[in-house]
Amino acid sequence: MPNGNKEGGEKIEPSKIAGLWHLLYEKIGPISTPTLLGFLIILLALFFLSITKVASPQGFSGQPDLRGQLGEGGCYFPDSAFTTIKSESADEVLKKLAKYNNLQGKKSQVQLIIDRARAAGLNYYIFLDIWSGEQSFGNDDKAFGCGVYDGKNRAPGFENQLNCAIDVMQDAINNRGNYIQPVGANIFTRFFYNYVGGMQDNYRKYGYVAGPDNPRVVIHQILAPDEVICSIGNSGPGVELVGDKLYPPLGIKMVAGKTYADHSCWLEGEKTECAVDYYVPAGTPVYAVTDGWIEKLKLQGERKGYYFYFHSNDGQVFAVYAHITPAGRLSLADSGQRVNGITKGVQLGTVFDHYVGPHLHFQLKINGHIIGKVGEHNYQSDYFGKVQ
Repeated sequence: MPNGNKEGGEKIEPSKIAGLWHLLYEKIGPISTPTLLGFLIILLALFFLSITKVASPQGFSGQPDLRGQLGEGGCYFPDSAFTTIKSESADEVLKKLAKYNNLQGKKSQVQLIIDRARAAGLNYYIFLDIWSGEQSFGNDDKAFGCGVYDGKNRAPGFENQLNCAIDVMQDAINNRGNYIQPVGANIFTRFFYNYVGGMQDNYRKYGYVAGPDNPRVVIHQILAPDEVICSIGNSGPGVELVGDKLYPPLGIKMVAGKTYADHSCWLEGEKTECAVDYYVPAGTPVYAVTDGWIEKLKLQGERKGYYFYFHSNDGQVFAVYAHITPAGRLSLADSGQRVNGITKGVQLGTVFDHYVGPHLHFQLKINGHIIGKVGEHNYQSDYFGKVQ
């Protein structure tokens, strides 16, 4: 919903300038001509700045600000994602989002989203994103927050809410109505800039409407990770990877965007560690990301599989692989034994049938910097090359 908030600076009226001049004359007496001219120039400059200090609808410079395309630490969906037609059933969608308890038991609502979005030529994932962001899959009466402002709900009821959200989404896609700002930005930025007041504030402050932990982005990461693009700008300096990109630890499955990923972070002493869990079938091959060596191979438990530490030969890359069944040379190694001479792309094992569901737990650091912080699990894929 458009919030209509525009920030602006207070203007200095001419009468105030005259009053200020009179006050100075009373306090300090006659002023020399050069001093007077200098003082007038300063006052005119201040006056000019005050009448031009109006917040740019682009957020920063008065010119079309394209930082909303990505931002420094932000995420977005490419324009094509908004009109990508999916072919799943409501049951398949609910299965992907099984950990969201509020959504379970709402098959009819999910089916309505699918049907209405398809009829409008839109990606129904987008509306699940909005519902999550607005009401955490609850409160059907104002599910999408459409027309809900100033204490009133102008489109009460789930179906009316959905129709309203589809209408304004069409405005953003067609760059019309209240959804033309920021000028030059993509659909994702223009839609949420005008739909959610807090996301407009984000854009004004940071140059993007949503970070990787935004619930709308998080849901889309689960549903279609290949449709989410995130900046790696806030991972800090020194994360550049010299030479070729890494081999994807799950090979072609990861590159093709067929993995469902989740993230977690925790404290080890005073340090934060983060990992990405890639959910794939048990038995999926796991590969070495580059040339290196392995240490601390150890069984976590009969229901969790093995883990080990991986180091690249050049010292740039450190990774932790967990919940795997060792294969090849690793299957012959003793617990804790160092294994040298690992080559890029060689199979290290397979994904173990973990008791909470088979997945590869993968921690990645490049030059000491965590890749894949909270909500940023798409960041790891920025460092993976293509697999033929």
